[in-house]
Amino acid sequence: MTTTQSFDHLTLQAFSLALLQLEEPPTGTLQEAVQQIRNDITHQDMGAAAARIRTLDRQYHQSRLYQLYDQEYKILSQQYNTQEKAKSLLHMNGAATAILSLDAIAPGLIAAEDIKASAKNMLKRIQPKQQQASTETQAYVRSLQRAVEIADQPAITILKAIENRPLTLKDLPYFVNLSFEQAQVTVQDLWQKGYIDRTTSNLLHNIFPTLGRQRRKKEPIDPSQTYLTLTSKGYFFLHPFITLKTQGRRIV
Repeated sequence: MTTTQSFDHLTLQAFSLALLQLEEPPTGTLQEAVQQIRNDITHQDMGAAAARIRTLDRQYHQSRLYQLYDQEYKILSQQYNTQEKAKSLLHMNGAATAILSLDAIAPGLIAAEDIKASAKNMLKRIQPKQQQASTETQAYVRSLQRAVEIADQPAITILKAIENRPLTLKDLPYFVNLSFEQAQVTVQDLWQKGYIDRTTSNLLHNIFPTLGRQRRKKEPIDPSQTYLTLTSKGYFFLHPFITLKTQGRRIV
């Protein structure tokens, strides 16, 4: 693998982390540019995808997406110690594992329909073997974990607010530090995935969110009239470890 290809991998890694943290989906010509990058990845042309990412600087330097990308690129470069170390990736022990991360994981996340869900699934697969990986792969996994936590934060903030009291979408910006647009995107995602539902919903739909999935896809959320509450899925997302004591034994 050439030096250029090694830097292409770093570019794709940084861009995957930026997309994961983006508060709102890109729109307009930036959305088209991102789709072109995804098309390149679909056609296995990683060099073209990386080149397109680097050219975002020309037209979208002030965009949130490019700023996140630039930030993540610098962080990854520092974690790899120097850019020269990234150039010599293939000449190190454990290089095969590093290439797996650089060459397969990041492009897969960029092309994913749901990047956050894909990142979480990928982390579940990687983490048991993380200690066996090269330092470069471990650096990317750490960055991926951090990016997922950042990406989850708006959802956690909204779920906590709704747990305290039923709220409408219009109410939420007054209770959480998010714009209406950010809250709208996050609420729609939580709604579609069954973490929240309307307070007037069937009790069974709150306990078993999958039962109301088709209804939620068809029913719009009225910003000022639809009062939202947690489903059981949303509750256990906030409180994943429930401890029960049964006959002196603790069940987690």
